[in-house]
Amino acid sequence: MKRIFVAGAALVLSGIIGTAVAANITSVSPTGTQSKVSAIDIVFSANVIPLGRNDVSPPVSVSCKGSQVKGHGKWSDGAHWSYEFEETLPAGVQCTITPDAAFRDTAGKPVQGKKQYQFNTGRLAVTSISPSGKIDEDQAFTVRFNLPVQPSSVQAHASCVVQGLGEQIPVKVLSEQDKKIIISQARPYLEDEAENIAFVQCARRLPAAAKGRLVIGQAVTSQGACP
Repeated sequence: MKRIFVAGAALVLSGIIGTAVAANITSVSPTGTQSKVSAIDIVFSANVIPLGRNDVSPPVSVSCKGSQVKGHGKWSDGAHWSYEFEETLPAGVQCTITPDAAFRDTAGKPVQGKKQYQFNTGRLAVTSISPSGKIDEDQAFTVRFNLPVQPSSVQAHASCVVQGLGEQIPVKVLSEQDKKIIISQARPYLEDEAENIAFVQCARRLPAAAKGRLVIGQAVTSQGACP
């Protein structure tokens, strides 16, 4: 009876091994919208490469748009692969992670998962506008964005709102030459983020001692791929 039992157990075990399911991707990070991304991490349900074989080709490809992006992938162990960017990604970057359809796990089976995973590092946003409250008749506003902005887009989608006037006043964006002069002569602390800065004036002189503000529309776009 013992021999029959052992033989039966062996057959059951053999059946389990023979029907082992393929490994799958259990997590990909980041996905959705994330800021300050420096790496991509992928975790599998089981070892997908032989132990000690960290030279196996990448299980996915990584492509990004919106900025010049460089990095490299590496295996931490048989079930963990990561892609490290040379620099933390700025805002306005969109990345797509595509599993390699030809990649196989240690049993020679295709790894299961989605066809693509995506994340982005956020959209264009205004970080500050100055001054506010009382403004000069020919006030130039300093507008700071979180990434390089398209000046023509600012001019098309921004306006001045002045207390007592029942209209929105169009704006004009100072030229790149004027911006360089202002920064070099009066605001050198802005030099490192000059591409993210726009100097904006109301298109006509305002009433003396006017109280108003500059409104930046949501349709303003960056110089990269993301609005």
